Amino acid sequence: MSYEINEDMARLAHEMRSDREYVPGSATAEYQRQVDEARRIAEEVKAQCKTTAQRNRVDGMLDKYERTLAFYINRDNEIGTWCPSILIAGGSNFPVKKKERQNDAWRANLANYDKAVELLDNIRDYGHNAPINSRDPEALTALRKKLERVKGQHEHMKAVNLFYRENDTLDGCPDIGPLEKAAIEGRMRQWNDRKPYLTWQIGNVRKQIQQIEKRIAEMEAAVQENAQPVAMEDLPGITYHENSSTMRVQLIFEGKPEPDIRAILKSHAFKWCPSQGAWQRQLTENGKRAARQVLDEMRMLNGGKSDD
Repeated sequence: MSYEINEDMARLAHEMRSDREYVPGSATAEYQRQVDEARRIAEEVKAQCKTTAQRNRVDGMLDKYERTLAFYINRDNEIGTWCPSILIAGGSNFPVKKKERQNDAWRANLANYDKAVELLDNIRDYGHNAPINSRDPEALTALRKKLERVKGQHEHMKAVNLFYRENDTLDGCPDIGPLEKAAIEGRMRQWNDRKPYLTWQIGNVRKQIQQIEKRIAEMEAAVQENAQPVAMEDLPGITYHENSSTMRVQLIFEGKPEPDIRAILKSHAFKWCPSQGAWQRQLTENGKRAARQVLDEMRMLNGGKSDD
């Protein structure tokens, strides 16, 4: 939703700096123009998103942008009412100190405008860089689609290389468009490359395929296991949980852990999650290994205390 622009404040600020008549609703109209443009960008970005959670994330950033922009405009107009311009007040007994405070406040308020600009830039970039969160209910579907796309890219690169190897040219290659052809030929001329796609480029895509396949396998295994929380008998008050619904390995404590325990958790990249009431990190083989190390260190700590 759009946020309200204080038209009374906008009119007063205008009258403090200009002798022209204020056009009613002009501040709101300018705000709405910027919001409409941001919404257009957001809709384009959401069309590129792969899951509902990602689209909801864009909506959240858009709402924050609209709120921040409205705050900046209202604050800017409020500051504008503090002191008239010298054109309105005249030079005689002009409140110089008051004007300096006003200018300082305007400069400080620019941080809110910069924040709004940054939010809009984040929205623009999100469609290309949106991560697939393991906690997203659609994560597996999105990852499988991503895997299919990356495998297609891998096969495409090999097919282009094969055509070039057999024909010593990219002319007539059915798997390549004019823009891609021009980019590859330009790079080959510049760097004297012997083939369109180099070994390291194809290797990087193959490595990406392996990483996606590994992540899919880990998520599928976690969903299939549907592990239940396990109370650690040798560590009273601590529960271990491989939570497949959030794709997190969790350590749950009855109370707040002691500082030395928290230090151990943090050293193994566990973070406190208030909504889950647990210390957790991503449910992967590395995550489970880290949890075992944390538990082992806590056992040693308890053993040391008991020996005392």
